[in-house]
Amino acid sequence: MTGRQVVLYGDVNLNVLDGSATWLVSLAETLTLTDSTLHVVLKAHVTTDRLLTRIADHPRVVIHPPITKPGYSVMSQAEAVTRLEGVVQDVGAGILIVRGREMAAAAGSSEVLSPRLWSYVTDLTFPATTMPPEQLAQLRDIATRSHRFFAQTEETRAYLEAIVPEAAGKCLLMTPTIPDEFFVPLEESMGDRPLQLVYSGKLHPDWKTLQSMELPARLAAVGCPATLTILGDKVYSPEPLWISSMQSALEAPPPRVTWAGGVPREEALRVIAEKDLGLSWRSSDLDSSLEISTKMLEYAASGTPPILNRTPAHEALFGKDYPLFVDETIESVIQVVSRCRPLLPATRVAAQEAVRPYASSVTAQRLEAYFRRSESGPDVDPLATGVVDAERATQGSAPAPLGVDVPDFDRPKHPGSGHAIAMMGFVPYATRPDLALDLLEALIVQDPGFRLHIMGPQPWDCPPVWRQWEERELYLTFFDRIGSTPGLLDHVVFEPPRRDTANWLRSIGWVMFPPDVVAPASVLAQVEASGATALLFPPPDDAALVGDEPLHTTIEAMAEFIMEQGKDNPASEAFGPSTWPSPAP
Repeated sequence: MTGRQVVLYGDVNLNVLDGSATWLVSLAETLTLTDSTLHVVLKAHVTTDRLLTRIADHPRVVIHPPITKPGYSVMSQAEAVTRLEGVVQDVGAGILIVRGREMAAAAGSSEVLSPRLWSYVTDLTFPATTMPPEQLAQLRDIATRSHRFFAQTEETRAYLEAIVPEAAGKCLLMTPTIPDEFFVPLEESMGDRPLQLVYSGKLHPDWKTLQSMELPARLAAVGCPATLTILGDKVYSPEPLWISSMQSALEAPPPRVTWAGGVPREEALRVIAEKDLGLSWRSSDLDSSLEISTKMLEYAASGTPPILNRTPAHEALFGKDYPLFVDETIESVIQVVSRCRPLLPATRVAAQEAVRPYASSVTAQRLEAYFRRSESGPDVDPLATGVVDAERATQGSAPAPLGVDVPDFDRPKHPGSGHAIAMMGFVPYATRPDLALDLLEALIVQDPGFRLHIMGPQPWDCPPVWRQWEERELYLTFFDRIGSTPGLLDHVVFEPPRRDTANWLRSIGWVMFPPDVVAPASVLAQVEASGATALLFPPPDDAALVGDEPLHTTIEAMAEFIMEQGKDNPASEAFGPSTWPSPAP
């Protein structure tokens, strides 16, 4: 047994084969690849072992059954808290991972569990304007009481940190995880057989499962023979009539549609890998979700590229030119499927590679790094954790300052970040925001795409500064220049102070530091870790240099540097694979 003890609790019932239950087992398998002993606490007494068999006999896994009232099979939240308190104390666990908003809130209220709590909350209401106030208050309370706070995607992390300030600095990525064995070798040829479609997961109106059963007949009508296999037995809807219709269709499926029922995950993998296309077609009501489907990732890993809605999250994963994007209409699915056969060999390979970062082994490395950083305490030397560039270390550059969580700032850049210059505060006027305007004007003459972001409090929000008439006059002149210079106003963005600096820096390519002062080492470390470039003037006489960032004696030299760097390393305008095969017109 290893020294680190990790307790895992998902507010899910493993007797029901759905995404949340699959998540629990997948994460458990992933955690066995870290240097940890894993304790899985079950919510419900298990009556079917379709999922649990994958981890039950693992030497690093201990299964803790629920303790319920006589005659009950599922623990209440209060019972789960009591059970978790007992387990973490008995095994000496320093980490407790809990999934589910209500359950995380309950665990956070425990003095025993709160210091160990790593919360994972899904199904967030988006956008924030539609989130009930009580849900936002609950999220803020969970973030405050949690040691760490997991988010499923970068987009979810950015959203959480923006609406829940208490999550900033605590938020870590917990992406969906696919077992390494799901990444199967791909067949080279499909032959001349009909296209084989597959759907795996819960049966629900938002997942278009009833309409999907029409696809073979509709495709045959346009000269595209196809079959459909459906895996899953959880039929759910708030509409009883829909449930009745779905169950009737499963029990008496139309021609070329096969319902295999609920099957173990290994069997589902085998079936999926034999098919040509996976259905991840959904209602447009789900398009605003910041999360991604584990089942969709499983399709791609198995070499069965998914048909899915075009959403920002899906474009970030597969790229904007992915050829299997559809809208919520069945006509769009028919159109894409009927012309996709020539594209499939190349699309299968590219889709599988796009989701490879979600493999268990990759996720385990990330989780192990999280655990070690947490165990090392807040004052961690990033060089010691291997997160700072090795070349920088061997060259003898100064390490990032203690107390800076460098990996938290290492996030993917947003498209267009290469055109964004920033100042992190412009009060007092000695920060010289006028020089930032000089730089902006020098750049937009050559490229009108540049913009200046000034983040921080306004001068009138700082009474000791605003009361000085000399300072006030300088700022009034500064603002007048922005408003009176043709075109300049459209290129300057003022942003209030924010705690989610790491999220904000995703949109920034360059950060200008004031002259005549030594740039704070902690801020330089954050900027460098974010992938942005620090724009520095020579330091005051006799001041020690921090790091090896280039220095610029004039604004003209700084502008020339930016333009040259931009030519050598243009900002990415898209994520994911850059080139997919184009569908026939």
